[in-house]
Order: sequence, then structure tokens, then C-alpha cells
Amino acid sequence: PGAQVQWSFAMLVTAGYIFVVFIGARLMERRPPIQRRVFEYMLVYNSAQVVLNLWLAVSLWSEAWNLGYRTPWGNELDTSERGHSLGMLLWIQYHCRQLDLLDTIFMVLRKKFHRITRLHIYLRLVHMWGWFFVCKFACGGDSYFPAAVNSTCQVLVYLYYAVSIATQQGVPFIRKARVTEVQLFQFVLCAAHAVYIIVRGTLPRALASLNLFVMVSSLALYVDFDGDQPRLGPRQHSGFPDSLDSQPQGERARAAEENGGGARRPPGPRLTFCFDSSGWFYVYHFGVAMWLKEHLMPEGLTTENATSESFPQGLAFSGSSGGALVAGCLGTCIDVRQLFEYVLSQRTFCGWRPIRMMTCVESALEKFLPENAGQSMSGRVRVLLTRISSKMPFVTGEVVDQFTSRLDVKHTLRASCHVPGLNPFPYRHNQRLYYDGLMWSSLLVPWCSAEDSLVVKVSSTSKPLTDIRAPFNPPWWLLFPPTEDVLRGLFWVGYYHAAEWFAEAPSDPQLCRCRARAPEKEDISSKGSDTSLQFDPLASSRLEKHRMARKLLVKQLVPLSHVLPEKDPVTGQNVAELIATYRRAADQTCKLAVLAFALLVLMLGGAGWIIGLVTT
Repeated sequence: PGAQVQWSFAMLVTAGYIFVVFIGARLMERRPPIQRRVFEYMLVYNSAQVVLNLWLAVSLWSEAWNLGYRTPWGNELDTSERGHSLGMLLWIQYHCRQLDLLDTIFMVLRKKFHRITRLHIYLRLVHMWGWFFVCKFACGGDSYFPAAVNSTCQVLVYLYYAVSIATQQGVPFIRKARVTEVQLFQFVLCAAHAVYIIVRGTLPRALASLNLFVMVSSLALYVDFDGDQPRLGPRQHSGFPDSLDSQPQGERARAAEENGGGARRPPGPRLTFCFDSSGWFYVYHFGVAMWLKEHLMPEGLTTENATSESFPQGLAFSGSSGGALVAGCLGTCIDVRQLFEYVLSQRTFCGWRPIRMMTCVESALEKFLPENAGQSMSGRVRVLLTRISSKMPFVTGEVVDQFTSRLDVKHTLRASCHVPGLNPFPYRHNQRLYYDGLMWSSLLVPWCSAEDSLVVKVSSTSKPLTDIRAPFNPPWWLLFPPTEDVLRGLFWVGYYHAAEWFAEAPSDPQLCRCRARAPEKEDISSKGSDTSLQFDPLASSRLEKHRMARKLLVKQLVPLSHVLPEKDPVTGQNVAELIATYRRAADQTCKLAVLAFALLVLMLGGAGWIIGLVTT
């Protein structure tokens, strides 16, 4: 019933795909998009996909007919030589899904990062693994139908891509809306097929259940993430007009004003500092936040006068999970260092029990959150949450930027820190269920800022496409904190990185190396030019927000060599030694992890070799 497909090869492809996307984004984010011959290669790739999938679709339908398969289901798995040709076609279908991964590489080279969403990566990998299991355990019978439907759908999808590259206007009878509808119909049809297989049992029910999960999740995610396109109707989130909330954002804003909230939005663009989800890495965020408070906010600004005109009108913050706590700290003018020291004092209490982090968050909010937090944060701080619902779409990103009271702020920040996995049940607030907002990319849900704002992205997890980011750290430190000295070192690294970002201006994307002005922005997609002067919106945005950030400074910058104090003001420890301790611990821990993983692989490989000798 199965074809010869290797676990090791599939895992290698998966790891290589994720690695190439991550490293490629890192390498390309500060380089101009590649133009030389890339469109010619894309045209060849998409055309080849059209021909390959067309041949595969025709072969699958004709082979199924020759085998007497007159219906989509009820066809028993044929393990004889007669079913070999169908099995070979399913094996080719599996490798075609591996070939689909190449389109992400073109997106990276062209810097189309807005298309490389988690949805895109998830769909590519989950469908590849779905066909891996089909080849492994059910290579024939009713498996032909989803393969034929999928390859037929891919013909239209890649034909649309090829035509879009070849002509600027495309072809009238191929519309993006129609392509999307075909993909959604594919998910529904294959999900119904999987349900029938589960009921009748013509294929392994576990495999059919997996296929049903893949189709339903793909359908839900595709509608949820892609629903902001007019073809599928409006898709809104809390914090935007006409929200999905039962209490519309306008009503929530009015309620905030009635309760002393509803901070006014200043006219014109603002600069928003966005802090990502972080776990214990948020000590890096605290370091960045302390530098921002010292240099962007006037002295004497406290929680009592946070709602006054003294607060910089062109400044805003956003965050999710631990990043939301830091954003709220800045938005309410809480003393950053005091809150950081309190967080650090809870390290021993949490230790190896990450579930206790929720208790620490609640105690910190109760201790530091001022009474006027609702008024201070409204219109100034945006908090991201993941909303769970019993109706479609089941999982949505929800953004809150209006708060009715201190209690509303407290529960909203607590919900944004409600990590799934550590907490089996969602957090309830305002008769709704929430989890941590960590799963949402700002490319999927525009939560980082309002549409007219420039965003400075701060990442404690070393994400690509961010402005201020920490070095790579052992991932388990997110839940299991290292020593106090290591955390203090990470804090001062964040402080230094903030100063470094303000001090070092990015290069102007409109200037070439000889400092001559580049040509105006134009579409050169059809030219295939290899010029490095191609307009780069990402680099242009980086330059624009840096200029705006410099205008907000209320304190003169000092040379980077004098940014860090010699002694920690609280502990009296040498700051340089704290940073060295952090870097040494991170390097040593990562090296030990690599050695342990290599040893595990050798042990598993040796065990497999011994078992093979014994069985033969």
C-alpha cells in the first residue's frame, strides 16, 4: 500500500526550507531586491508547473478511469501490480508538492516579504507532509481523488501566476478572485471526501482524519487570513472601525471617554515602537524601553501626569504577550527600572515552573498599573490578542487600542500573556475567550500600528525584518530563565542596541554608492534589470522612520562608547562584565545543545544500524 519515501529526506526538506526562508530573509532585508533574470526564471518555473500539473491531472483521471474508479470514493486500495501506475502518479504528486516550495525562494529574492506569511509556510509544509503519509500508507485507491483535484487546481493557480508575469494586465478570464474561489472549493471538496473515507473506512481512518484536519485548517486559515480582500468580504479586527466585536470600536471609544479614557489621536503620522512576544526575553525589551524613556520622554513625566500634554504626541507603542507589558509600561509612564527589578525578583519563584509566570504577571499588573491606565493607554498603546470563538473563523487576531478602565487594561494585558500550552483553557474577558497574541505576524494582522504610522519593530527573539533585535539566544530561555546576572546582561544589551539604532542612520535607498540620486520609482518587472538602484520600499521605510525618531529626541545623543554606565545603578555591578557574562552563557549553552543533539542523532543512527543487523 505504500511507496518508497524516506522520513529523513522529508525532514531534511522541511528543515532546509525553513532555514533558507529564515536566513534568506535575514540576508535580503538590507539588500536591494534581485532583478537580474529573476522574472525569466519565474516564468519558466510557473510554466513548468502548469505543464507538470496538467500532465499529472490528466494522467490521474485517466488512470483512475482505466482501473474502473467511476466514483470519488468506495474504491479499495489495490496493492497488486495493476495499481502500480496509480501509485507512481501519487508518488509524483508528493514530489510536486516539494517543488512548490521553490516559489517561496523567489519571494525572498524579490523581497516580497508580505507574501511569506505563516499561512504560506504552513500550507506549503502541511500539504507536503500530507502527501508523504499518503505515499507511505495509502498509495492508491481513493487517494487518487484528492490528488487529481489538487493537481487540477494547481494548473489554474500556476497559469494565473505565469500570465501575471508575462503581461501587466493579465488575461480577463483569469481573475485572482476566481483563483481564490477554486482553492477554497478544493479544500471543501477534499474535506468532504475525507469525511466519507472516515465513515466507510476504504483507507486507513487515521490517514483520512489527518487529511480532514489539513483541509479544514487550510480552509479556516485561508478564509481568516485572506478575508481582508474584497472578494471574500470585509475582515476586521478589534481596534479597527466596524470591528467583529459585539461592542463596535466606536462604542468602545465612547465608553472609554465616559470613564476618563479615550486619548486623542494627534493629526499626522506617528512613530510606533512595536515589541514582539518574548517570554523571559522581555528583559531585552525593558532595556530598550529604558533608553526610550530617557531620550524620548521629558524628565518628570510620571504615571500621574501621563495623560497631560507633556507626553510626546507623535509617539505610540504596541506589543503582544510580554511585549504588550513593556508597551503598556511606556504608555503609562511606569518607572521602567522599578518594574524590571520586580520582574527579576520573580525569577526564583518561576524557576522551572513556567506556569507561574501568569501569577507573576498578575502581581506585577496589580502592583504597578496606575488608576488612570485606561485613559493613558487609549489611543496610545495597541495590544494584540488571539480570540477563540465557536463560530467561523474560529481563531482571529484582535487588536485593542481603547480601554475603559484600569481593570480593562489589566485583563487585556493578562489575556495577551495567556500562553497556549502552558494554559489549557483560554482566558475569559468581557465574555470572550483569549490566548496569547504571539502567533500573529504583523503581515497577517496589521496590529503594530495605525495605517498612518511608521513602525520601529523591536524583537527579543532575533526575528528578521526588525529594526532593533537581540542576538540569538537559547530558545528554552523563553520559559526557563537563566541566572540573574545573565538577565541583567541581556537588559543592558537591549539598552545599548536602542542607542545604536538611533546613532547609526541607514543608507538612503535612493542613493547609489557614488552618492548620486537614483532614478524615480518605476516598475521594471518586465525589464529584468540587474541594477542595484531599484527602489526598495523596505529600505525607504527604514530611513523614513529613523529620521522621524531622531526628531522626537528630547535628549542629546552621546557617542556609543559612552552609552553604557560603568556600574549598574541598582546593583553596583560592572555593566561590561554583566554583558560578557550573558554572551558567554548564551554561547556555551548553544554549543552544549548542539553537542547533545549531535550525540542523540548518533545514538539513534547507531541503534537503527544495530536493529538492521539483527533483523537481517
